[in-house]
Amino acid sequence: LVLEVLTDEVGKILGRKGETVKVIERDSGTKVEVDKAIGKLEIYGRKDCQDKALELVLAEVSFAKVAGEGGEVLKDQPRFKNANGAATDLPAPTKLFVRDREAGKVIGRGGETVREIMEKTGA
Repeated sequence: LVLEVLTDEVGKILGRKGETVKVIERDSGTKVEVDKAIGKLEIYGRKDCQDKALELVLAEVSFAKVAGEGGEVLKDQPRFKNANGAATDLPAPTKLFVRDREAGKVIGRGGETVREIMEKTGA
């Protein structure tokens, strides 16, 4: 199965240190090869495993289509616009102001609290 995604969304599929793509491969039982330059994904495995990998990939991106001329568009989710008018996947960030003396509590020892907040919220 060969897919095309937006090149600026390849990082979402790869994840930090390849973490997300490893999870996709593990959870679906497939091998995923990514060409970062052109946004091409090749998914190898049994048909049912490829379908599971496709579902996991589609959860990460806003646009995907079957590779090749006239390939079927599998997902085309509208994207938000940022202050500059450029397309983005996320609405404008929310700013949270914290007093200097309280910042350490938000960050936590070694950044553990802020890391936990990011994991739970997907921020």
